[in-house]
Amino acid sequence: MEQGADDATGSSAWGVVDLHATISSTIYGSDFIYGMPTVLREGPYNVAFFAGDRGEPRHVHVRRDRNEAKIWLDPIEVANDGGFSRTEISRITRIIEAHAEMLKEKWDDYFAN
Repeated sequence: MEQGADDATGSSAWGVVDLHATISSTIYGSDFIYGMPTVLREGPYNVAFFAGDRGEPRHVHVRRDRNEAKIWLDPIEVANDGGFSRTEISRITRIIEAHAEMLKEKWDDYFAN
């Protein structure tokens, strides 16, 4: 696949997921984590938010295997390490920092409705 080109699931080669394609897919599809639309995939990590999180400050849930961390976006801060090691939390925090503006935009777009 060409760098940055979209595939059938709405995800690009860079790992950023088209939220509108994700939302239109079935809740049991690969672009959802237990009812959370995935907004970014990087390495083994899926970054998403719950539809029911509307009343909370902007944040994301980062999941790998059975671990799930909650990361605030304003400022970027770990709310809950979800069982990840300190090393992985540092790695996850760097990923979130690198994509913070896009994640905030996705949050705002999703919860604007």
